[in-house]
Amino acid sequence: MKIRPLQGMKYQVCIVDDHAVVRSGLKALINSFPNTVCKWELSDGSELVELVKQNIYPDIIILDITMTKLSGWKTIQELRPFNIQKNIILLTYNSYNENIQQFIDSDVAAFLSKDASVQEIQATIEDVIFHKKAENVPQPENSNQPKITGRELEFLQLICDEKEYTYEQISEIMGVHIRTVDSFRKSLFQKLQKKSKSGLVIYAIKNGLLNK
Repeated sequence: MKIRPLQGMKYQVCIVDDHAVVRSGLKALINSFPNTVCKWELSDGSELVELVKQNIYPDIIILDITMTKLSGWKTIQELRPFNIQKNIILLTYNSYNENIQQFIDSDVAAFLSKDASVQEIQATIEDVIFHKKAENVPQPENSNQPKITGRELEFLQLICDEKEYTYEQISEIMGVHIRTVDSFRKSLFQKLQKKSKSGLVIYAIKNGLLNK
């Protein structure tokens, strides 16, 4: 059983990365956010597996993909029997596009680039928290997918592009003002109930919107 934080308590985060400086930086950020606290710092995936085997389930796990001893991908495979994939945010140096099928198959909650901004890190964590809170909320049986406009779909496909366009570059490609691009982003956040770029990308991948 995965224990969820009671009202007023912070979500407990586990950082798994084989670079001490990365762990230290992430810990400082996580502890500065209002809803989270870093409780565990681990240097290898095998340490996380042992933690979970002791029936300790961090609310959020930030897991590096490219650790030398036990990689993030292999760690996820070993953790499958415990069904905590939705607690995991994958941390990577590279674009998700290079491992897109692995990412879909892993069924993890989100991904983060190691060069992500503070705002993107916080938004991604809040996105995971939002969906954890919504897990037990009943959904209508015949609910339809949100209606996305053609221009919103174009924007969505551009933020998923392997070239990793900035919002400024997207505004040039789409031939619109940067404020219009921002309106597309905010509209999709609202329609798809996401709070981060990572959340939008995951939605697009899992709903087959990249090839439309």
